[in-house]
Amino acid sequence: MSAKTMEIQYRCATVSDVPLLARMHRQSVEDECGKPYPSLSECEAEIERCLGGKGEAILFQVGGADVGYTLFQREPEGIFLRHFFVCREHRRQGIGRTAIQWLITEAWQRPARVRLVVHVKNAAGHTFWRVVGFSDWLIDMKMESKGVAQAPAPADADKPHG
Repeated sequence: MSAKTMEIQYRCATVSDVPLLARMHRQSVEDECGKPYPSLSECEAEIERCLGGKGEAILFQVGGADVGYTLFQREPEGIFLRHFFVCREHRRQGIGRTAIQWLITEAWQRPARVRLVVHVKNAAGHTFWRVVGFSDWLIDMKMESKGVAQAPAPADADKPHG
């Protein structure tokens, strides 16, 4: 069944939806990184932080079943899409594509810009976002402090400068 033959309903999530959103978020992290999130309670805490600040969440439903969600933040220059997720068993049916189109045109009223972050290991995510019209914008890098070797000195470090 495709999204064209099924009707997707959208509803604003509330604090009572945090456990559901956390379970979906945990599955999302597992899919992106190939490893489980440290704990469901940490996922819940992240969702609560987002919703307690400027974040908003919308659940996607088909036939009364929760099939995905988005968590986003309105910014002066547009929308920052923090999370966008469709449950594994509902993927490749057009739900994600239909949901992002609805969000852009209806929920967000065609914002000037929508930005998001895709994990470097999430090849399916990269493909999806390109297919629905997004393009690469920047590369966000990080370095973990534990276990980082001291950077080698430049070859000319012992030569006087000036």
